[in-house]
Amino acid sequence: RLVAGAAEVPVWAVATLDAPVEAERALVERGVEVMRVDAGADGRVDLHAALRLLAERGITRILCEGGPSLAGALAEADLVDDLVIVTGEKPLGREGLTAITPALALARKRRFTLLDRRMAGEDRIDVYERTA
Repeated sequence: RLVAGAAEVPVWAVATLDAPVEAERALVERGVEVMRVDAGADGRVDLHAALRLLAERGITRILCEGGPSLAGALAEADLVDDLVIVTGEKPLGREGLTAITPALALARKRRFTLLDRRMAGEDRIDVYERTA
């Protein structure tokens, strides 16, 4: 769905240097700009390099809504300034989806202070600010 609107709204994708060229070509043909960075030790996009690349383009704040893997990786790399955790009453999928990885849970416990907690319908929204 993101790619479908790339002609009207800029869409950027960050990939590793060794990501498939065919996939990049398909995205570029649909209007997506693909940027490449080195891979980290885990073989995935080096998050520090990706954020430096975005900073060079004037992007200094991002909203990560990429799910638990990306959120956990950002926390593990110490790249999180604020947390907004939305917890639903009903589990996602048959067995539910774990939204908070161990790295994110540890970061939340050690480096963040709860600023606000409110309900939005059946969902609880916790807002945290980095303290250390």
